[in-house]
Amino acid sequence: MSETIRQARKALRLTIRELADRLEVSAAAVSQMEKSEADETIKLATLRRAHGALGSRLSVSGSAPSLQVLERREDGSPENCTGRSR
Repeated sequence: MSETIRQARKALRLTIRELADRLEVSAAAVSQMEKSEADETIKLATLRRAHGALGSRLSVSGSAPSLQVLERREDGSPENCTGRSR
C-alpha cells in the first residue's frame, strides 16, 4: 500500500483543502486520490498531476517507491524532505 500523495502533502504541512486549491479540484477529489493510491487503483496520470502540484518527485526502483519532496523557500533555495513509501 502506497501513500505518497498523503506523505508529500503532510511533509509540506498542507491540508487537503490547500492541495485541492493547487489542483483546482474539490477537497473530496483529493481525498479520493489519496484513497485510490492507498487502494492501488490510482491512474498514473492522476499520481503525476498530484505530485506536480506538490512539487514532489516519485521514483520507483526495487520494491518500494521513493519520494522526494522539493519545495522552494522564500529565498528560492530548495528545501528537501525525502522518504520511503510504505
